[in-house]
Amino acid sequence: MTIAARTPLVLLLVLGGCARPDSLSVSECAARPPGFLTQGEFLAAHPASFRADLVSNSLRLDAAGGLAWNGARVSGAEAEALLRQVAAQDPPTSSYLHFTWDRKAPCANVAGARTMIDRHLACAASGRCIEGPAPRLFPPPPTGRRP
Repeated sequence: MTIAARTPLVLLLVLGGCARPDSLSVSECAARPPGFLTQGEFLAAHPASFRADLVSNSLRLDAAGGLAWNGARVSGAEAEALLRQVAAQDPPTSSYLHFTWDRKAPCANVAGARTMIDRHLACAASGRCIEGPAPRLFPPPPTGRRP
């Protein structure tokens, strides 16, 4: 088969939905933005004595686009309000947010959640945002909506 004969087949496969953006896995989703640290980067940047006093919060995005704050379902507006409360804490480095998402969550939803988090916590400037698998070295946050 010549290149010219294969071109329509390739276009059919690409345009036919073989790689739909809403079905990308975590590893295929957009790269982690600046300021969103891995657990290892966070641990390296903060000594254990500092981390002992931190307040841990988690935001999880499920496959359907729903959000959970510290394990409790929240709406987008509630997540925004909780992020505003975290951002207002003094000193600003007294807490951190750990963002995770379901492997089946649409990349557009992951990107939207990252934007919302960064808008409130200025992740690159604050160093308060962790992204990726759940940290094993921190105690889990209590279930509930506290910031």
